Amino acid sequence: MYLALPKSFPKQDAKEIKRIVAYAYSCGIRGISVFTDFHNAGENISFYNRLEATITISSSLPSKVFKYTLLHELGHYLQDVEDRFKIMYAQNQNVISIQNDVPTEDEKEDILNYEKNAWERAELVSKVLEIKLPKDFYTTKAEALESYKNMPEIKGFKKE
Repeated sequence: MYLALPKSFPKQDAKEIKRIVAYAYSCGIRGISVFTDFHNAGENISFYNRLEATITISSSLPSKVFKYTLLHELGHYLQDVEDRFKIMYAQNQNVISIQNDVPTEDEKEDILNYEKNAWERAELVSKVLEIKLPKDFYTTKAEALESYKNMPEIKGFKKE
């Protein structure tokens, strides 16, 4: 359950990140990794791996954005857990499937809703852990959601 954080992170942020990590593991996440090199895959890339139930986060993020991103990716994991229960009870909702490399407008809307939901869950987790979210959390959230609104295409993104 140890997570090596950049030494430049302020103590308060590092403390809150460690609480989020502990909560993630208590919810069943299998691993959280911090990477410094994504082999030219893009800066600040972070993601939830649905197949392995792991989270990967870029070490190049500022501490607060790192914390918000961790909360967001944990939100995706919690969505996944909920979806499993829905599928078990034949209520297969909120499952995104993109048929082609370029999503339709409806698929883009589904993705945006999926991302919004993960951010909402991030807020809920912060409340459970009594972590106050300042205004810059909502700025980060808005910027992330705006990036999805403008996506021309998504390759290899599937949630089935």
